[in-house]
Amino acid sequence: MRSLSIPQDRWFLNGRVSCALLVAILLSSGCADSTPDSGEVIDESWFTTSEDSSDNQLANDAPADPNEARAELAINLKPGDRFPLQKTVEKTLTQNTIQGPLESKENIDLFMSITVEEIRDQNKRFGVRYNRVQYTSTINGQTMTYDSRNPPYPVPDNVLVYHGMINNGFSFWVGPDNKITDVVDFNEFMKKCLAMVPSHKAQVVSEILAQYSGQDGIANFVDDTIGLLPYDPSSPDGGTIVRLGGHWSKSRNYNDPVPMSLHNTYTLREINPSYAKVEILGKVSPAVAVSGASQDSVQLQIRDGHSAGTCTIDRKTGLPLESRIDHLINMTVQAEGVNFDQQKRVITSIRMFPEQSGQDVYRLTAENEDAPAPSHNETPVMPTGYESQKTIR
Repeated sequence: MRSLSIPQDRWFLNGRVSCALLVAILLSSGCADSTPDSGEVIDESWFTTSEDSSDNQLANDAPADPNEARAELAINLKPGDRFPLQKTVEKTLTQNTIQGPLESKENIDLFMSITVEEIRDQNKRFGVRYNRVQYTSTINGQTMTYDSRNPPYPVPDNVLVYHGMINNGFSFWVGPDNKITDVVDFNEFMKKCLAMVPSHKAQVVSEILAQYSGQDGIANFVDDTIGLLPYDPSSPDGGTIVRLGGHWSKSRNYNDPVPMSLHNTYTLREINPSYAKVEILGKVSPAVAVSGASQDSVQLQIRDGHSAGTCTIDRKTGLPLESRIDHLINMTVQAEGVNFDQQKRVITSIRMFPEQSGQDVYRLTAENEDAPAPSHNETPVMPTGYESQKTIR
């Protein structure tokens, strides 16, 4: 059972719950094992994960009718392929207290370029390079913003780690089942990120950074993209033929905020020559975490939770063109015998551009420091036949 050590005198003031309790649970329920200052939270994922392979189910077999719509879902890349990617994470934590509802928000946009560096026996080595970071947090009505294209001077300590990510990166290996197997040159990446971080904060920030962009963090990133594809070990390329309406499932184990599991079901809802659209539905198994048995103990209980979303897959490359997954968990926090309901919502959106020309790529990268900042309102250039993703009903 996981410990949550939250001292009573830190989170209570004159017998009433302060906004700090909201921040404390935001941190403990969203990111690293430790609980740093709110401004130092940089984990783009809301959990660290591992997959329970024993619970995986292959996609439904291809139909006997050859005229029935079906698609082969597989990764088809070659060394040297390069594509920009934008990942957006929107976090909202709402807590009901005796003082009324409290809300905290955190948004982060990561702009990066991904390169296929090597392919060896169905194992793929990817290089990731961070090009731009935009970050906004609103806690107790106070808003902080950061844009690596136009950073404040001096750069505040709590965003220095973002500042160190720019034009920095590392590599990672993905196995035939599209799961991460190794991270390469991460220590050098971390050193560059921490170069400007004050020494007294370096340890805390390095631990967060490891979860944010180390094997756990990249595993989350992979799971939300190519990792959702079905895997057939008997297929030469690991791909699987799925009929329209066919489904497959995967179970994933989570360590934060408490040990729990999420069972996802993926259903192929739409096929055309250019892309395949997949619906994602998941259910969270409840769990409870309690700190030590002292009077300062805090209990966090996950009552229920679910995830829902869609992912549009490029049939040529197997890469996700666009995905949006909405995670929602309902929790109860008990401190000093008082219960508080809490709801956490995390929306993760990913856009890839696998068919961008070299001239277009720079629009989403910062290798040219004078390049204009990308607009969130710009219409991305997608493969022929692709239309903006609509909600699957």
